[in-house]
Amino acid sequence: MQNVEKFYADNAQTKTDKAGLNSTICWFCDKTIAEDESAEIYLHKFRGVSMGLTGNTYEYLVLSRRIPCCRICSRTHENTRQWSRRLMILGGIAGFIVGLILPFVIVLNLEVPPDKEFGTIVLLTILGGTVCGAILGYLLGHKIAFAPGTKPETYARQHPLIEPLMGEGWKIGKPE
Repeated sequence: MQNVEKFYADNAQTKTDKAGLNSTICWFCDKTIAEDESAEIYLHKFRGVSMGLTGNTYEYLVLSRRIPCCRICSRTHENTRQWSRRLMILGGIAGFIVGLILPFVIVLNLEVPPDKEFGTIVLLTILGGTVCGAILGYLLGHKIAFAPGTKPETYARQHPLIEPLMGEGWKIGKPE
């Protein structure tokens, strides 16, 4: 495993040197000089499964790459994550409440007695409202907190250090 990690580390450094990527310009805004802060991107690749007495263990190769990022972009990305998380929770709660109340309002306005499928309809509207509210909250959080002129964190996939690794089957994020 050490040899594999060393190979990928050496290969990435060679690509960095060839492409002249030892730049200090922020990758996300192309304007500001990146300070000591940089976006650390984790990548993982499935290696194999070890079968044991207590269960299967999945093994992954994990790499991290640093992409130049200025303080403004770094804070924008952090604020976006926080706003998205908060609004996703609030949207889910609001969707739950709407999904709970909506079937009763419809039944009362139509003056139709609820039948035996009414419980199923209530559960489906609660589930649908919660999911839709959470998705809308997440998307709204990305719109609210994002500074103009800053590219999202997903733009890191196009970085010359990350893009070839994605082509080799590496995926962004830490394995779960």
